[in-house]
Amino acid sequence: MPIPPESTIYLDYSRNNFSSSLSAEIGNGINANAYFFSLSHNKLSGPIPPSICNGSYLEILDLSNYRFTGTIPQYLIDKGTATLGLLNLQNNQLASF
Repeated sequence: MPIPPESTIYLDYSRNNFSSSLSAEIGNGINANAYFFSLSHNKLSGPIPPSICNGSYLEILDLSNYRFTGTIPQYLIDKGTATLGLLNLQNNQLASF
């Protein structure tokens, strides 16, 4: 899966049949002005990296329909209290802590 350029403000990688784990650097291209980031409906697995929340104005984060397991990362919960209006983790195997 390609790492987005640093100027990204709208990123939709949904429905691409990506099938690896997410790179720890996947969110490094999400700049301060980014507001939409979707990786839904892929076949990704493994942990959700903290860099996914790099955009300070991120309003929509869609990580639905993956194979993520484990607990919902605290940094996603913390981000939800800032500008994040929609966090979609539907159809994963995540548990709350």
